[in-house]
Order: sequence, then C-alpha cells, then structure tokens
Amino acid sequence: MGSPTQAELMAEILKALSDWLLFFFAEDRYRLVDSSVSRSMGNASVTFVSDKLRWRLVRDRSQLFLDCRPEKGHDDLWYSVDLFMRLFDDKAPESAVLTQEMSVWVEQKLPWIEEAFSEEKSQHTISDLKVLKRQRAKELFG
Repeated sequence: MGSPTQAELMAEILKALSDWLLFFFAEDRYRLVDSSVSRSMGNASVTFVSDKLRWRLVRDRSQLFLDCRPEKGHDDLWYSVDLFMRLFDDKAPESAVLTQEMSVWVEQKLPWIEEAFSEEKSQHTISDLKVLKRQRAKELFG
C-alpha cells in the first residue's frame, strides 16, 4: 500500500468537511475559495471565507486541523480551534487535532468567534490569541 493519491487525500478532507463542518455553509455564510494537495507530503487543505474570517481545514501527517484568521487587515498568522477554546472557555484541549467535539464547539461558538474579529475587537483578540499560542508552545515544549 503506497502513499494516498491526490484524489484520496482530497476525499478525506472533503469527508471531514461534509461530516463535521457543513454548518459553515448554511445560509451562504461561507464559501470555498481554495484547495491544495501535496501528494509527496500527504497533506491537503481547503479554505473557506466569509467577509470577516478565513478558515482552513488542513490534513497534515494524517491528522486534521481547523485554523482561522481575519479575512482582511491583519497578519497572516493562523489560529487553531484549540486556542479559541482556551480563549472563550478557558478549556485547554489535549491537542490541536480536530475532533468531532471541537467541530460541535465551533458550530456553537461561531457567532462569538466572528464577533471577536469585529473591527472593534480584532486587535485585542489577536493579541490574546498570540499569548495563548506562546503559552501552549511552552506547555508542549517547555
């Protein structure tokens, strides 16, 4: 059994999108804008956007991750769902790997996440997320 084909990689990521993240596309809230596959690395991604946020679902080393960043006007750093869970619920998941529980959490908190990136709150949110990102790295790597 060799490396997965490009079609298999994309099928895997689209299945996760279909099974866990269809809520993003309800009421034309978000739209798919990009996809990529790197067969040599076994990675794939899809990107979807609204007028406020850019999300990407990434398959990296056979694991799925869901990341977000503002659509406009800020750095190009991505912030994983586990950081939002820390920010809003003071809950630190064991990993940034996407689970069904995390996807349910995102569905419930999506309005909060979108509001956190409103024009008035975006800079503060990004600052808090950067602190949490450093804190998580320190927890993981010392």
